[in-house]
Amino acid sequence: LPMKRGRGGTGSLPYLRHRDHEMRNHGERICIPITAFPIPGGMKSVLAGVVQAMGDKWQITYLTNHQGKEAEQLEVKVFGWGRVTSTWQFPNVWLYCIAGGWKLFRLMRNKPGFSLLLPQDGLFSAAFAGLVGKLMGARIVCMDHGSITHINNTAFQSERREAMQDLSRLQQLLSYVRFAAYWPSLRLLARLATPWIDHFLIAGEEVEEVYCKQLGVHPYRITRYVYIVDPERFTPPAEEVRGKMRVDRHIPADAIVITLINRLAPEKGLSFALEGIALMIAELPQATRARVKVLIVGDGPLRTQVEADIVRYSLDSVCMLWGEADPTDVTMLLGLSDIFLY
Repeated sequence: LPMKRGRGGTGSLPYLRHRDHEMRNHGERICIPITAFPIPGGMKSVLAGVVQAMGDKWQITYLTNHQGKEAEQLEVKVFGWGRVTSTWQFPNVWLYCIAGGWKLFRLMRNKPGFSLLLPQDGLFSAAFAGLVGKLMGARIVCMDHGSITHINNTAFQSERREAMQDLSRLQQLLSYVRFAAYWPSLRLLARLATPWIDHFLIAGEEVEEVYCKQLGVHPYRITRYVYIVDPERFTPPAEEVRGKMRVDRHIPADAIVITLINRLAPEKGLSFALEGIALMIAELPQATRARVKVLIVGDGPLRTQVEADIVRYSLDSVCMLWGEADPTDVTMLLGLSDIFLY
């Protein structure tokens, strides 16, 4: 990720000498704004790959609204006031951007500042990181993992509305009013963030389509990256080894194992997955139906709802809620599975 010459004299010889000295001794200072970190999920996995590739050259600071567990060995800066500055409702999302921008501005006033900002979404973090970064002469490269698709995703909006059904009438009314301002806010944040971003790193075709067709980003500002799989780590185990792995975890050796690994969050569409699984099982012959086992791996705010859906679709004997999984668990779970459902 090449550095871009900034403003306000950053191209001067004394500055370059100072920066070169700092990079030789400490590495180039990079800031990664992210909504929550470290928490299990795709963002953490992608960033682990970035650190593996660039860790000896970069001195990384993570800027987040919510700090998870196991952050002792990391430099994590936290901003905001809990739920007041969340990304999930109006006006909280604007408070999130204001608090994040102010914290980033204060961090960038320190010497040496950050030469590269690497926000992990194209909406919330990119909105404040793009503006502050440009004002302070840093390069901004946005890694969007799919959040930008929320701006016109009717299925996602419907799922958010369904999540309010258990609220009181007054709470539902208030939520509907706030959501009426929330969806336009997402579109406005996307349009505020996009012009300041120097380059976009994305992995999905859906994300690229939103940037190019809806936000007018020229393809030369976009690089598609691929996920790298370590074939040694994910080599399928032998049949007898897989059978023992299953039996040790109370799964029949001859089961047809379907595994989902993701956070139990609204944007993952688990309600659709469970309904689809129920419809599929209803169509199977009795002998095959008895062999199907579904592992739902992960944790998150929708765990209670997922448990209720399992009961509603009569999947109690089929589904197993595994909870959070570390990278070693993921390797093992994929090894004992027949089908991975994305």
